Amino acid sequence: MSTWKPVLIVLAIGLPLAGLVAGGIVFGVKTFSKKSVPTKQEKAATVGSTLSTGDAYLMLVSVKRGPIQVERFGEKRTAGDFIQIAIRIFNRSDKRIVEYRSWNDRFASLRSKQAPSLTDEHGNEYFIPAEDSTYKVAGVKSGESIYPEKVVDDLLICSAPVDAATRFTLRLPRANLSTESGYLEFQFDRAAIDVP
Repeated sequence: MSTWKPVLIVLAIGLPLAGLVAGGIVFGVKTFSKKSVPTKQEKAATVGSTLSTGDAYLMLVSVKRGPIQVERFGEKRTAGDFIQIAIRIFNRSDKRIVEYRSWNDRFASLRSKQAPSLTDEHGNEYFIPAEDSTYKVAGVKSGESIYPEKVVDDLLICSAPVDAATRFTLRLPRANLSTESGYLEFQFDRAAIDVP
Protein backbone atom coordinates (compact mmCIF):
# COMPACT_ATOMS: atom_id res chain seq x y z
CA MET A 1 0.00 0.00 0.00
CA SER A 2 1.30 3.49 -0.79
CA THR A 3 1.89 6.06 1.92
CA TRP A 4 2.22 9.85 2.00
CA LYS A 5 5.23 11.50 3.63
CA PRO A 6 6.30 15.15 3.85
CA VAL A 7 9.58 15.69 2.04
CA LEU A 8 11.83 18.74 2.06
CA ILE A 9 13.02 19.24 -1.48
CA VAL A 10 16.61 20.49 -1.43
CA LEU A 11 18.37 23.11 -3.59
CA ALA A 12 19.73 21.65 -6.80
CA ILE A 13 19.87 23.62 -10.10
CA GLY A 14 18.98 27.15 -11.25
CA LEU A 15 16.58 29.39 -13.10
CA PRO A 16 17.80 32.03 -15.59
CA LEU A 17 15.92 34.98 -14.12
CA ALA A 18 17.71 38.00 -12.61
CA GLY A 19 17.23 38.86 -8.95
CA LEU A 20 16.06 35.44 -7.68
CA VAL A 21 17.35 33.59 -4.58
CA ALA A 22 16.62 30.24 -2.62
CA GLY A 23 15.63 28.02 0.37
CA GLY A 24 13.42 24.87 0.40
CA ILE A 25 9.96 23.77 -0.61
CA VAL A 26 7.90 21.16 1.28
CA PHE A 27 5.63 18.72 -0.55
CA GLY A 28 3.61 15.68 0.45
CA VAL A 29 4.84 12.97 -1.90
CA LYS A 30 3.57 9.48 -2.50
CA THR A 31 5.99 6.62 -1.98
CA PHE A 32 5.81 3.35 -3.88
CA SER A 33 5.97 -0.16 -2.54
CA LYS A 34 6.39 -3.01 -5.02
CA LYS A 35 2.72 -3.93 -4.60
CA SER A 36 1.42 -0.38 -5.14
CA VAL A 37 3.33 0.55 -8.31
CA PRO A 38 0.75 1.31 -11.02
CA THR A 39 0.89 -0.82 -14.14
CA LYS A 40 -1.73 0.89 -16.32
CA GLN A 41 -0.68 3.54 -18.82
CA GLU A 42 -3.24 6.18 -19.68
CA LYS A 43 -3.29 8.59 -22.63
CA ALA A 44 -3.39 11.67 -20.41
CA ALA A 45 -3.17 11.55 -16.62
CA THR A 46 -4.04 14.00 -13.84
CA VAL A 47 -2.42 15.07 -10.55
CA GLY A 48 -1.68 11.95 -8.51
CA SER A 49 -1.67 9.73 -11.61
CA THR A 50 1.23 7.78 -13.05
CA LEU A 51 2.37 7.13 -16.64
CA SER A 52 5.04 4.68 -17.80
CA THR A 53 7.80 4.77 -20.39
CA GLY A 54 10.52 2.16 -20.75
CA ASP A 55 11.55 1.02 -17.25
CA ALA A 56 10.24 4.18 -15.58
CA TYR A 57 7.01 5.30 -13.98
CA LEU A 58 6.41 9.05 -13.83
CA MET A 59 3.99 10.47 -11.27
CA LEU A 60 2.63 14.01 -11.21
CA VAL A 61 2.74 14.49 -7.42
CA SER A 62 1.47 18.04 -6.99
CA VAL A 63 1.05 21.44 -8.61
CA LYS A 64 1.61 24.56 -6.53
CA ARG A 65 1.55 28.28 -7.31
CA GLY A 66 3.66 30.84 -5.49
CA PRO A 67 7.14 32.26 -5.08
CA ILE A 68 10.19 30.06 -5.58
CA GLN A 69 13.25 29.83 -3.37
CA VAL A 70 16.43 30.63 -5.33
CA GLU A 71 20.13 31.07 -4.58
CA ARG A 72 22.46 33.19 -6.69
CA PHE A 73 26.14 33.64 -5.82
CA GLY A 74 25.49 32.55 -2.23
CA GLU A 75 22.61 34.99 -1.67
CA LYS A 76 19.21 33.42 -0.90
CA ARG A 77 15.82 35.01 -1.60
CA THR A 78 12.20 34.23 -2.35
CA ALA A 79 10.97 35.71 -5.60
CA GLY A 80 8.31 35.67 -8.30
CA ASP A 81 5.01 33.93 -8.87
CA PHE A 82 5.48 30.54 -10.52
CA ILE A 83 3.81 27.20 -11.08
CA GLN A 84 5.87 24.48 -9.35
CA ILE A 85 5.18 20.95 -10.59
CA ALA A 86 6.50 18.18 -8.33
CA ILE A 87 7.21 14.90 -10.13
CA ARG A 88 8.41 11.50 -8.92
CA ILE A 89 10.20 8.93 -11.10
CA PHE A 90 10.31 5.26 -10.09
CA ASN A 91 12.65 2.76 -11.79
CA ARG A 92 10.50 -0.38 -11.99
CA SER A 93 13.34 -2.57 -13.29
CA ASP A 94 15.13 -4.85 -10.85
CA LYS A 95 18.22 -5.03 -13.10
CA ARG A 96 18.70 -1.86 -15.19
CA ILE A 97 19.60 1.75 -14.35
CA VAL A 98 17.31 4.45 -15.80
CA GLU A 99 19.24 7.51 -16.99
CA TYR A 100 17.06 10.51 -16.22
CA ARG A 101 17.81 13.75 -18.07
CA SER A 102 15.66 16.37 -16.38
CA TRP A 103 13.12 18.30 -18.39
CA ASN A 104 14.67 21.38 -16.74
CA ASP A 105 17.86 20.72 -18.73
CA ARG A 106 17.62 22.82 -21.90
CA PHE A 107 20.55 20.92 -23.46
CA ALA A 108 18.66 17.61 -23.15
CA SER A 109 15.78 19.24 -25.05
CA LEU A 110 18.14 20.44 -27.77
CA ARG A 111 19.70 16.97 -28.13
CA SER A 112 16.34 15.19 -28.36
CA LYS A 113 14.76 18.00 -30.46
CA GLN A 114 11.69 17.68 -28.23
CA ALA A 115 10.89 20.32 -25.63
CA PRO A 116 8.70 20.01 -22.55
CA SER A 117 5.72 22.36 -22.37
CA LEU A 118 2.88 23.51 -20.14
CA THR A 119 0.03 25.02 -22.18
CA ASP A 120 -3.49 26.20 -21.46
CA GLU A 121 -6.67 25.91 -23.53
CA HIS A 122 -5.91 29.31 -25.14
CA GLY A 123 -2.53 28.19 -26.55
CA ASN A 124 -0.38 30.07 -24.01
CA GLU A 125 2.85 28.26 -23.07
CA TYR A 126 4.27 28.48 -19.54
CA PHE A 127 7.19 26.05 -19.28
CA ILE A 128 10.53 27.60 -18.29
CA PRO A 129 13.63 25.39 -18.29
CA ALA A 130 15.02 26.04 -14.79
CA GLU A 131 18.59 24.87 -15.46
CA ASP A 132 21.27 27.55 -15.36
CA SER A 133 24.77 27.60 -13.91
CA THR A 134 24.31 30.97 -12.14
CA TYR A 135 21.15 30.09 -10.17
CA LYS A 136 20.05 27.27 -7.87
CA VAL A 137 16.32 26.66 -7.47
CA ALA A 138 15.05 24.55 -4.57
CA GLY A 139 14.03 21.07 -5.74
CA VAL A 140 15.25 21.33 -9.34
CA LYS A 141 17.62 18.67 -10.75
CA SER A 142 19.55 18.44 -14.01
CA GLY A 143 19.40 14.64 -14.12
CA GLU A 144 20.32 11.50 -12.26
CA SER A 145 21.04 7.79 -12.63
CA ILE A 146 18.08 6.01 -11.05
CA TYR A 147 19.11 2.59 -9.77
CA PRO A 148 16.75 -0.41 -9.93
CA GLU A 149 13.61 -0.04 -7.79
CA LYS A 150 14.69 3.45 -6.60
CA VAL A 151 12.86 6.78 -6.74
CA VAL A 152 13.94 10.32 -7.71
CA ASP A 153 11.96 13.52 -7.15
CA ASP A 154 12.25 16.61 -9.34
CA LEU A 155 10.54 19.98 -9.63
CA LEU A 156 9.50 21.69 -12.87
CA ILE A 157 9.13 25.49 -12.83
CA CYS A 158 6.69 27.35 -15.07
CA SER A 159 5.54 30.96 -15.25
CA ALA A 160 2.18 31.84 -13.67
CA PRO A 161 -0.83 31.39 -15.98
CA VAL A 162 -3.17 34.08 -17.24
CA ASP A 163 -6.38 34.55 -15.24
CA ALA A 164 -8.57 33.21 -18.07
CA ALA A 165 -6.76 29.85 -18.16
CA THR A 166 -8.67 26.98 -16.52
CA ARG A 167 -7.28 23.80 -18.17
CA PHE A 168 -3.60 22.88 -18.49
CA THR A 169 -1.65 20.24 -20.42
CA LEU A 170 1.88 19.23 -19.39
CA ARG A 171 3.81 17.44 -22.16
CA LEU A 172 7.14 15.82 -21.30
CA PRO A 173 9.35 14.08 -23.92
CA ARG A 174 9.71 10.35 -23.25
CA ALA A 175 13.31 10.54 -24.52
CA ASN A 176 14.40 12.07 -21.18
CA LEU A 177 13.57 8.74 -19.46
CA SER A 178 13.70 6.04 -22.13
CA THR A 179 14.45 5.23 -25.76
CA GLU A 180 10.76 5.67 -26.62
CA SER A 181 9.59 8.58 -28.76
CA GLY A 182 6.65 10.88 -28.17
CA TYR A 183 5.42 12.58 -25.01
CA LEU A 184 4.05 11.78 -21.58
CA GLU A 185 0.97 13.94 -21.10
CA PHE A 186 -0.72 15.13 -17.92
CA GLN A 187 -3.79 17.38 -17.74
CA PHE A 188 -5.14 19.30 -14.78
CA ASP A 189 -7.62 22.07 -14.01
CA ARG A 190 -6.92 25.36 -12.20
CA ALA A 191 -8.64 23.84 -9.14
CA ALA A 192 -5.77 21.29 -8.88
CA ILE A 193 -3.20 24.08 -8.35
CA ASP A 194 -2.45 24.56 -4.66
CA VAL A 195 -2.32 28.28 -3.90
CA PRO A 196 -1.07 29.26 -0.41
